[in-house]
Amino acid sequence: MSHVKLIVYSEELARSGLSGHINNLANNTQIRPKTTVSVCRGKAEDFFKEVTPILEVSPARYYDLILSSFNYTSETANTELINFYTATQSIEREAFTILLKTTKNGDEKGSSNVSFDGLAVFKGNKMVGEIVPSLVRGHLLVSGGLQDLTITLPDVQDTEKTLTVNIKQSKSPKFDVKIEKNIPKIKIDVYINARLRSVSSTTDYLESENKYALNEEIKENIKLAVLDYLNKIKELDSDIAALGRFAKKNVLTHKEFEELDWPSIFKNSEFEINVHSELNVYQIIFHKIPQKE
Repeated sequence: MSHVKLIVYSEELARSGLSGHINNLANNTQIRPKTTVSVCRGKAEDFFKEVTPILEVSPARYYDLILSSFNYTSETANTELINFYTATQSIEREAFTILLKTTKNGDEKGSSNVSFDGLAVFKGNKMVGEIVPSLVRGHLLVSGGLQDLTITLPDVQDTEKTLTVNIKQSKSPKFDVKIEKNIPKIKIDVYINARLRSVSSTTDYLESENKYALNEEIKENIKLAVLDYLNKIKELDSDIAALGRFAKKNVLTHKEFEELDWPSIFKNSEFEINVHSELNVYQIIFHKIPQKE
């Protein structure tokens, strides 16, 4: 059992509750605490039967490579058994897992690969909803786990043209949580480094005015990504972002924090997001095309 790489639960079972299952797994000394826990579309048995790796002979190696992609992409998050178990027992955060599905290969009949389909969101030990893939970047930005992200934005002078920007977190986000009349007022500062990768227009981003305008667009894009994610977990009434950790400073003892009842008041939260961005445009060569008279 120490070689197990992945534990998969069906969405149906996850919605009915995983408490007994997770407790048994967490207490099993043969299963590694860092084993990935996930939820899949349909039946778990069908999921494993459908997945047919083509380029990897070893199934364990295949899943290991797929699941480690959170280290270098913005498509998924790290959901280990120990973290999932701890979150289900906590009063300051809720649990989540990656959500998996199978996709058919276009060139091979009956062949399927694993793909990520967002995050499964839990309240206690029961799945209560999901985070769609487009919102995962917001989760990573809040948790400080964003490794690499490429976004496409309109050109600041010619909106019919586009440009691409690479985003990395420069340091962990900072949190400030104040509670007023059972309303958590949550302020988050997000820090990123942005690098202009390509431009399809003739706009010169070495000019300070253009560079400033682009940086403001980047900050707004990241701010909306974080807000969309936070508003979704607020709607699901599940603090998978673990913001309750920062609410503890409002009380002196654990008993007072229990009386605060964070799992019940999180849904009242109000958010303020500040994005701090440093933009690098110096690796792009800009060509100015002279206008014909």
